[in-house]
Amino acid sequence: MTPLIHKNRNLKIISRVGIGLDSVPLNLCKERGIAVAYTPDAVTMAVAELTIGLMISSTRKVFLAHQELKTGGWSRFTGKRLGESTIGIVGVGRVGLNVIRILSEFRPKMILINDLKDKKRKFPKSWILKMFPIDSRKRRRFIPLRILFLYISLCPTKPKT
Repeated sequence: MTPLIHKNRNLKIISRVGIGLDSVPLNLCKERGIAVAYTPDAVTMAVAELTIGLMISSTRKVFLAHQELKTGGWSRFTGKRLGESTIGIVGVGRVGLNVIRILSEFRPKMILINDLKDKKRKFPKSWILKMFPIDSRKRRRFIPLRILFLYISLCPTKPKT
């Protein structure tokens, strides 16, 4: 993006649709008086809904049933309901919070989340949550998960990430 900024001397604003400003040279923009905007929550609900859809699809074996139907088969696939499941969530940011909100309506057996860096974040008591530290060396009772949702940045660039 830096070459684009250098070529366009009259540039007044850069607006990024989506999450993150990693591709925007913020110091250069500040130097040139270019306003920078982004839409951090533009895709949050869409990603959370897609995540729930994938959870349902995998637990109910939708893809396997579809593949079999395409080849003329008609097996009875029995899947599990989200309400029968214990679900682990690693990475409780904007998307993770919305996944938990939607999941709570399915009334899973338990939703396990890792410790949060943001201790100010509060969860409604109606949610079934249990905290577990990811890097814990302590022996803990093993809880089998049906679903593990990982929403973590593979290339963190900021302390918050």
